[in-house]
Amino acid sequence: MVALATRDKTSQSPWKPVRRVLVGLFMFGVAFLYLRGYLELVRVNYQISVVEREIGVWEARCEELRKQIEYLSSDEYVEKVAREELGLVKPGEVPFIVAEPRNPDAPPGVTKRAGADPASIRD
Repeated sequence: MVALATRDKTSQSPWKPVRRVLVGLFMFGVAFLYLRGYLELVRVNYQISVVEREIGVWEARCEELRKQIEYLSSDEYVEKVAREELGLVKPGEVPFIVAEPRNPDAPPGVTKRAGADPASIRD
């Protein structure tokens, strides 16, 4: 038994480098799997933040559309369209059409003929 205990370390050395390589490969594999999972987690968290921002934008757009629907279905808007686009009036009202001249310097009802510029007349 004494002979086994005093055995020289050089006889055990062929397996030591192999064991170190195997342990190193195992640790590298575990680190690689952990890193891959961590990177996937970071990617998914980024996608979640992008989608949450998109949801906020769409919710704001929906709110704008709700307000627009509310305004378009109001009596105020219906009356405005009826008066301006359809020319309708309430009973007892008299419609007036205000006409403005094209040129404020020209007298009403006078139109200028093409080619009748006095500056172009020569003696």
